[in-house]
Amino acid sequence: MNKQHRLQSFLRVSIQLSGKIFFKQTAFFFLAFLFTIFLQSCKEPDGIGLDIQPVNDKFIPLTNNTQQVTSYSVAEVPLRTDETVNNLLGSYVDPLFGKTECSFFTQVLLSADAPDFTGAVLDSSVLSMTYNANYADPAQISSLQHLKVFELTTSVEKDAEYYSNANINSYYNPSSPLADMYISPQPTTGVLVGSEVQVPQLRINFSAAFGQHFLDLQNAASLANNTAFLQFFKGFYVSVENPAQTMGQGAILSFNMLSATSKFTIYYKINNVSEHFDFVIDNTCARANLFKHDYSSSTAINNQLADPTLGQTVSYIQPMAGIKTKLEMPFLKKWSTSDSSLVVINKAEIVIKVDESTTSLFKPSNKLILVALDADGNNVFLPDQFEGDDYFGGVYNATTKEYKFNIARYVQQVINKQTTDYGFYLMCAGASVVANRTVIKGGQNIVVNISYTKL
Repeated sequence: MNKQHRLQSFLRVSIQLSGKIFFKQTAFFFLAFLFTIFLQSCKEPDGIGLDIQPVNDKFIPLTNNTQQVTSYSVAEVPLRTDETVNNLLGSYVDPLFGKTECSFFTQVLLSADAPDFTGAVLDSSVLSMTYNANYADPAQISSLQHLKVFELTTSVEKDAEYYSNANINSYYNPSSPLADMYISPQPTTGVLVGSEVQVPQLRINFSAAFGQHFLDLQNAASLANNTAFLQFFKGFYVSVENPAQTMGQGAILSFNMLSATSKFTIYYKINNVSEHFDFVIDNTCARANLFKHDYSSSTAINNQLADPTLGQTVSYIQPMAGIKTKLEMPFLKKWSTSDSSLVVINKAEIVIKVDESTTSLFKPSNKLILVALDADGNNVFLPDQFEGDDYFGGVYNATTKEYKFNIARYVQQVINKQTTDYGFYLMCAGASVVANRTVIKGGQNIVVNISYTKL
């Protein structure tokens, strides 16, 4: 019960306890006078350290935002990329972010133990990869890309951790590709396989000698089970090599490697009857994405990495272990040292606008994530994130061209001195499997809306 209601209850009880009308009237006017004084004494103070006020739980924007929020771009650390559902392949030259290259490796497994290839005559062998998404200037999606596939010569392990910057040069022989081809990606066009039109997929054909390599095993011990098979064939490394790409050219392609149509297949005949055998890719296979960024042609990125003050105008966010934005809100430190323990934060909303001049060809990230930092600079989940997207936010609003986050629980912890604020990182969600980059309007344009109740 709040103070006003408690006083009203007190008035009612006082009046009921008076035995005479005179005393009731006298008590009423006397207590009404006290009530007026009480209301004046409960007037809220002018905020808790900054220009914010509680007005019936209405959001009041912080004023003078240039001094309240600082943003600037920093290089991302390597990301763990093993066993993701989707894998990225391709390269493109972004007008703002420079060149990005994506490759990946994967194991393949027997779909059944001890297949019998006795009498088999090879038709073909194909690695098929199911398209999931793509990222590029729409006019460049189907531009030619030089693709190479290699056989892994060093074993990769399902339980090992692999990062986006892993050096796997020693894992394959770069002078002996299994496939060396130019592709024109068609990520929305179905593919005819035999007499059946299947979902859009990239199909990579290998030489007859490579396919025969498997048929020659026949009933060998290497086909007994997957443990033995992985000693014989350790997997594929799929990469691109596009040194001649110029500004705006190329694309990053995403493949669902756990799709039923993502697999390595040998087609053959036995007694003139067509047969095939699938080597599957599933969630027990070791897989990992590898990323490489070249910012040498990106004046904007290089300038901001050298001069963080430029981040107050625009800041950059790029997945695939590229770029993230550091956010600092100095007012939180002031609150943690002020006498504000009797304040309840109802909502603490951060509104981040996208620089619309950068979205015409390259769509921004569908979702961003906001993490806090600890004293050692490590990422820490905000308590608000565990409340779900509807509460926490971060999803891109294509109508308003903005992202919103609610960090009320975190701000409450800072005020209550339960945690110390060391700033935030703003990053792309799913950064190991998506390619969408984002340019936001920097710190001077970031709005923080706070509503609170003074107890």
